[in-house]
Amino acid sequence: MITDVHNVTISEAVMVMLFSMSIVFLVLLIISFMMDLIRVVFGKKEESKVIEVVNKPNNNLITETEKDENIEDDKEIVAVIMAAIAAQNSCSIRDIKLKSIKRTNNYSQVWKEAGKQENMLNRI
Repeated sequence: MITDVHNVTISEAVMVMLFSMSIVFLVLLIISFMMDLIRVVFGKKEESKVIEVVNKPNNNLITETEKDENIEDDKEIVAVIMAAIAAQNSCSIRDIKLKSIKRTNNYSQVWKEAGKQENMLNRI
């Protein structure tokens, strides 16, 4: 036990420091548990995000083999779209309910045009 404040050794100072740090750590841990408890008791349940995308085929004259190939391609496209939406919204793929996908007639994507402009500006 420290009796004289002016004659404190290094080992006593380290013991006081470690004791003080452990008390602070324990108090912060208790506050964290209390916040988690409050979130569980009073928090709202998160509803899954519903993102609606509509699929509209543009060609009705497709043969059976092309349909089979398109189904496999469509599954891959849907997987990529869902992964992109999940990454953008910082949520799990299981939280997303995909209803349908709609193709647009805009074949020149905005990001593609921006990339072209950036490449042209870098050449100057």
